[in-house]
Amino acid sequence: MDLSSSEDQEIPRPPPEIVQSERGRVLEALGPSLIDIDEILRCTGVETRKVHIILPELDLAGRLQRHPRQLVSLVEP
Repeated sequence: MDLSSSEDQEIPRPPPEIVQSERGRVLEALGPSLIDIDEILRCTGVETRKVHIILPELDLAGRLQRHPRQLVSLVEP
């Protein structure tokens, strides 16, 4: 017996559309020095949800290095 009703189930939202200028602002905020993800959010003005999509894209592309305590840095090509 399924105790959850269809009303209780959350419908997933589609991913947001990310424009190239938003990706560019995130890339500009990154460098070889460590930066906190919250600082990226503050200095770029890009929505949290979008930054949390852009960073894994960069990570998968081998351009981002993750460090402890939500710190990241750009891997120079």
